[in-house]
Amino acid sequence: MRIMAVFDIRSFKYKEEHHFLIDANVWLDVFGPIPRSRRSGAYTTAMQDMRVKKSKIHLDVLVLSEFINRYARILYQIELLKYPGLSDEEKPKYKQFRDSQEFKLVAEEIRIVTKDIINTATVCCSPDFNCDKANAFTDVFGRDCVDFNDQIIADSCKTKNLLLVTDDGDFQNYEDISILTANPRAIS
Repeated sequence: MRIMAVFDIRSFKYKEEHHFLIDANVWLDVFGPIPRSRRSGAYTTAMQDMRVKKSKIHLDVLVLSEFINRYARILYQIELLKYPGLSDEEKPKYKQFRDSQEFKLVAEEIRIVTKDIINTATVCCSPDFNCDKANAFTDVFGRDCVDFNDQIIADSCKTKNLLLVTDDGDFQNYEDISILTANPRAIS
């Protein structure tokens, strides 16, 4: 497999004609409840530059779903810190947390942040997905243990000619997509 290009997000020159698909990990770095990495500032600055240059920021429903679910899981992990004396078996399970009164506040926080993301994006898109692609992605998942959602995101970037903005080093192995990142392992 070959990748088209990996660009360092800190030195990339944004243009109006650029189209970007922002991965969930970058949305979490910019809009998440806690900074995920030391590179959060680079992604925040890049997204500001994209907006100033009027680049097109695409939002994929799969990415948004990943963001929402991971945001909730992060807040669940924070909630578990309230129970330092309990064993893991005694602490509330995620489903119990989702059914609790505390989760109503979490859901409202996620709703507000998700609206900010939707308003930041300039184009909403969905992956082109059919049974043939589902079968192919499932085969790759089973054979090569490649993340199913990552395959869909990479395919969407390839078919729609989008630059993928991600902090995930796993995307280096995809054909015919270009990546914009601050992850030094992916750049080198």
